[in-house]
Amino acid sequence: MKPNKLISGDNNKLIIFLVTLFLGFAQDTFPRTKFKHSVYLEIGGIGGFGSINYENHIVLKNKYSLGVRCGFSTVHLVDFTRKFNPDLIFPVSVQLLYGMKHCIEVGVGQTLSNFPAVELEKSPIHTRITNFSTTFTAGYRFIHQKTGIFFRCGYTPIIENNKYYKHWGGVSIGYAFK
Repeated sequence: MKPNKLISGDNNKLIIFLVTLFLGFAQDTFPRTKFKHSVYLEIGGIGGFGSINYENHIVLKNKYSLGVRCGFSTVHLVDFTRKFNPDLIFPVSVQLLYGMKHCIEVGVGQTLSNFPAVELEKSPIHTRITNFSTTFTAGYRFIHQKTGIFFRCGYTPIIENNKYYKHWGGVSIGYAFK
């Protein structure tokens, strides 16, 4: 399977379409409860196959909020020698939300991944490889104003190792609090 091209006119049109579509759903007339913090479990998304995340909204103004997100994920806990040596994945991003109860969100960030590896050139040397991948988010978030429980889903493409564009998506469930 060939990786997708990094820049494609079709990808740009898809992103513009999704943002326009979600803008129509983001209108809301309910008063906003200003949740400053949130924690959530994401399946898929910018952390790969899943991640545990914390989000802090540093700016809350009218229908807009700007948040910083960091998370943790892992794929394997043991390496090829069957020793505890986990894959480490840390998604970090900036999220802009628009809306009250029904929100659209867009974001950009980086995912740091650190994996065990072996160098076989001279002798087997155990090492770790670190990569950075650029991530984007365009999605929908529903926040229950009384309980703080929220659901989010979105398109989260990843530019793997900052070379290969991969279409990806994610869904989350979490809790927002003041």
